Amino acid sequence: MLALGRLLRLSLAPSAAADAAVGVLLGSSGWPSGGAPWLQIAGALGVYHGGMALNDWADRRHDGATRPERPIPSGQIPAGAALFLGLALTLTGPLLAYLAVPLAGQVLGLVALVSLAYNLGLRGSFIGPFLLGTCRAANLSAGVLCGRGLSPDPTAGVALWLVLVAAGYGLYVFLLSCLARYEDLEAGPLPGAGSPFHPRKLLALAACVLALLPLLRALDGSAPRAWIAAGCGLAVIGASGLLRRVRAIDDWNPSAILGAMGMGLRRLLVVTGSLALTQGGTIGVGVAACVLCGYPVSYALRRVFPPS
Repeated sequence: MLALGRLLRLSLAPSAAADAAVGVLLGSSGWPSGGAPWLQIAGALGVYHGGMALNDWADRRHDGATRPERPIPSGQIPAGAALFLGLALTLTGPLLAYLAVPLAGQVLGLVALVSLAYNLGLRGSFIGPFLLGTCRAANLSAGVLCGRGLSPDPTAGVALWLVLVAAGYGLYVFLLSCLARYEDLEAGPLPGAGSPFHPRKLLALAACVLALLPLLRALDGSAPRAWIAAGCGLAVIGASGLLRRVRAIDDWNPSAILGAMGMGLRRLLVVTGSLALTQGGTIGVGVAACVLCGYPVSYALRRVFPPS
């Protein structure tokens, strides 16, 4: 069971579920009754963790040389079993979401296709991180479309601020994915300190994106300003932790990069939690609280099921 959890990277489950849940909240301006939102969350988890299994399957030879303790190269999970599980989860996820709201299922199907493209080899220094950022942005968007489809006015369009939030979320993941390439020097030697792709710059830019994302809710004229301020405050607290890590690291070796990236990944819950908080009211605060409760869970699980 431990090997399976490491293959699926279960420490990241709270953030994948939060994408869908917060998307539903923002898309519906509330929480729809019935089981449809939970189908969307289950579908998002299926695609996400299926992608994790496929990632390990695709990296099995590379991991055998650099990280032989991973489940497949260590022999704890056969490569064929990992491939079957990854494909099964990746294909089942969109079907579950389709049962909730067909359009949301179609978007999650696109996420599955992008995930497959990444794991089949589209991993260049730019295209790889871009595809990963696209997956997370689209996962949040699928939740938004699910919420909109379950709202009292399902034919209403998606507001501009929601599109910008999804794009900003994708940018945050793109920056972290660029950083992750230096974990085992996969991207080659570190660029010079003046390069925008130096790990220090990538983490600092990610912190800025995190701090600014909830402010986009101000474009929604009906949003309560006090709750927007609360969401921004939470995001700034999360961003300040990343900036402290930026200042604390002098030697950006693979171990330091791994720790910084893990912190950035856990901050995904701060991003979605701060966005949920901008909704305000009992439901918005409740969803934000549930999302943030995933932070200590993710932190505790990271030692057993490392996020990378």
